[in-house]
Amino acid sequence: MRQIPSYILMFDLASHITGWCVYDVKAGKPLEHGIIEVDRDQDCPDFALLNDLSALIHSKMMQHPNLMVSTEAMPAQLRGGSSTIKTFIAMARAHCDLDLACEMNHASVYDRIGVYPASTYAYIKRLLNKPNDYKVDKDDIKSYVCSLFSLDSAALRYDESDAIFLAKTLVDVKWDNDVREQVRELKRHKKELKSEAGKVAVDVEIKEELKGLLRPTSCKTDS
Repeated sequence: MRQIPSYILMFDLASHITGWCVYDVKAGKPLEHGIIEVDRDQDCPDFALLNDLSALIHSKMMQHPNLMVSTEAMPAQLRGGSSTIKTFIAMARAHCDLDLACEMNHASVYDRIGVYPASTYAYIKRLLNKPNDYKVDKDDIKSYVCSLFSLDSAALRYDESDAIFLAKTLVDVKWDNDVREQVRELKRHKKELKSEAGKVAVDVEIKEELKGLLRPTSCKTDS
């Protein structure tokens, strides 16, 4: 069972400018947000990013017990447009820096993947009542975040608003979806079992998984 954290430290990770926020899971709102900015012209920018990420993670873990780290997922392929092999590799290195920073601080991590942009886009379209073919942009997310949480649009950078909405997506949508998918996998596995003892053991595991729901529902374990 995935342990429910009190806070999410979410990163909108990039090699140059990374947005972050500390999100209160129970209250459903950001407590802090900011930017990590790295000079890519220095001798070892990845080492600088690693140090900055590590320092921030350590600081927020001290301030907020039961904190879990997450990030926007690394794209699986080049997205076209302004994306290049160079930017793709730089993003991969930034994700490696975050992995190392988490390990250095023994931080709890949601998973090694993160929240895919497709999830945030689908969620914002649902919240804004937009059609599936609507093209979401950063202004949509920033405007929504500022309106919902009464934040100053002029002072909030896109990377910060993206981090805030990534955290909201994780807490509101992805977390419980992932738990329910795990429950479905266990139910499929149960149907393959012949032993009654094995089926009972799976039922126990299903009940444990359901304890990890942020919004518990009456989910049967015998189907």
